[in-house]
Order: sequence, then structure tokens, then C-alpha cells
Amino acid sequence: MLVQSPPPSKREGFRPAGQVVSASRVLMTRRGGASLPRYKKGLRYEKKALDFLEKQLSALGTFIREPCFRFFDGIRTRFCYPDALLLLPNRCALLIEVKTRHTYDAWWQLCELYAPVVRKALGLELRLLEVTAAFDPGVRLPQRRVLETVEEAIGHKGYGVFIWTGR
Repeated sequence: MLVQSPPPSKREGFRPAGQVVSASRVLMTRRGGASLPRYKKGLRYEKKALDFLEKQLSALGTFIREPCFRFFDGIRTRFCYPDALLLLPNRCALLIEVKTRHTYDAWWQLCELYAPVVRKALGLELRLLEVTAAFDPGVRLPQRRVLETVEEAIGHKGYGVFIWTGR
């Protein structure tokens, strides 16, 4: 079912990509790690979810975990790291963000930070996928569809949500 709502309020401190003047993929890894127990739990879920997604989707294209993108927003050079990217053979890509809980943060990250940067860097049509363990239908997003299977995200043009509990 497709649901449409106005854009959600963004989290304080979040900086969208803005106008992406230039962007490229670079070979870097994320620095630092989570030290709080709640973040460690989220990282454990993310790793399990990415293992599952890679197993399910790697036959369809090239699955890349935590690709790093460098971009210039007209003021400064910045970096962003989507959780995963699936490059498909039809000049299309699936951009993936994993969250333990369905929140507005995933929408902001995918739609207002990662998507503009990845489009500029790769010149591909994008599909956006949030993978979550706990879906809250009360979280209203501008456009979202709850997907029955992760493979549905390949054909869905827009923002898809796949519920994966890890079982």
C-alpha cells in the first residue's frame, strides 16, 4: 500500500546534502565506532541485516557495503556513507539504509543526503530502501510503500520499507 504525507520534521543537527556541486565515490571506511550499548545493538542488527541483504540480492547486481562518497555542497567538502548500495545492470541502483526502528531519520538520510550525492556521483536512477526491524505506521512519510519482499525494492520507484526482524 502506497502512503503519502507531507515531509517529516528533520532531526536537529541533520545537514541535508543541499546543492551537490560535485560528488564521487572514494575508497575509505567509516571512522570510529559506537560505544553506547544502544548503538552497539543497532550495529549488530545492521550487520545481520546487511548479511541477509547481500545473500538475497548479490545475484542481481554488485552489492557494496558502506560505500563512501565525497561531495562538495558549494561551501565545503563533505562525506557520506550509506549502509549499502546495490548496483544493477540496467543503469539503476538500490540505495539502502538499515534502522532498528522506523523513524524519520532514515527518510531524511536516504532522500535528502544520500540520494542527491549518489545520483551526482554515479548518474544512475535510484531506488530507495529502508530496512527496519520495528515498523511504526504512525511515522508519516511523504511517500512510502511497505514491501513484502526485499526483491520488490528493485522494481519499486520511490521509497520502500522492508520489515526484517532478523529471523
